[in-house]
Amino acid sequence: MGEDVKLDGRWHLHVAVPLGIIGAILFQSACFIWYAAQLDSKVQNTALQVSALEIWKSNQDDQLGKLNSQQAAQGQKLDDLVQTVHHSNDILEKYFYRK
Repeated sequence: MGEDVKLDGRWHLHVAVPLGIIGAILFQSACFIWYAAQLDSKVQNTALQVSALEIWKSNQDDQLGKLNSQQAAQGQKLDDLVQTVHHSNDILEKYFYRK
């Protein structure tokens, strides 16, 4: 080690470092940045899809609630109709089928 090396605290690249390694590191860095950008795009698309599905589910829940209330109302009307038919039957039996 006959060389006189001054260490002034700055970063230095030695001449013995091959350009292929520098190129490979730069290429890997560019690939990582591209991959991260693609991943971010996919995450944003997935977030939009999830948001759309949540809105769709909310609409489906609202429609199901309306259908359930309509079904309950129709059930009540059917019960009232059955009672009216039974009552009418009782009246008919009372007046027409007396013994």
